[in-house]
Amino acid sequence: MADCDRSGTPLATTFAPASASLLLVEPDEARAEALVGRLGATPGLRVTRCATLAAARAHLSGTDFDAVLTAPHLPDGDGEALFDLRDALRLHGRFLVGDGANGLTARADAVVPADDAEALARRLADVLGLRTAPPAAEEEGLGVLDAQRLLDQLRREAGAVAHAINNPLTVLTGNAQLLLELARALDLDPALLRPIEDIEAASHQLVEAVDRLAALRQRLAAEVGLGDGLG
Repeated sequence: MADCDRSGTPLATTFAPASASLLLVEPDEARAEALVGRLGATPGLRVTRCATLAAARAHLSGTDFDAVLTAPHLPDGDGEALFDLRDALRLHGRFLVGDGANGLTARADAVVPADDAEALARRLADVLGLRTAPPAAEEEGLGVLDAQRLLDQLRREAGAVAHAINNPLTVLTGNAQLLLELARALDLDPALLRPIEDIEAASHQLVEAVDRLAALRQRLAAEVGLGDGLG
């Protein structure tokens, strides 16, 4: 049977957002870190975590979260107090508990797996109408392919930039040397000679930079297993 809200309306028909916010009320640091890490990988889900009843009350008084997942017992009280707050403030968010939260499941909008972060992420995404993140192996495979494509794009761009710079740089370097030779031959004032020397020095710095760019292009080509052409 599909999950329903407190009015009896199926959640899937009333709550299918592109994104959702979750308040995770969890006092256990290790568990909270694991849950935030996994739930944060769910596309569209924004997770805020707090550890106490007082902090949760403060959050809920100022923000209407789309969902609240609370532990049954907190350092300064029981999670059930949040359900009382929900009813008093008429909050619209879904209040969720783990499947081991005895006494709270009857008041919850949905019961979720308590000890399996992966299953919890899928269940929570179903409740909120969000798409779950792909499995880790699939993410890794896609990441490798995306990285290879990115490296190839960087290789091409590095080659194109080096090629675009090289021609005008050759003109600049040659003319700077010519002007410098003429200035010295004509025994020009040092005040006029110095800017030409600066131009020549700058042109040589650019040549060194283009050489480093060419070396980077070769490294990228080696990483993706391609030749070093510009195509």
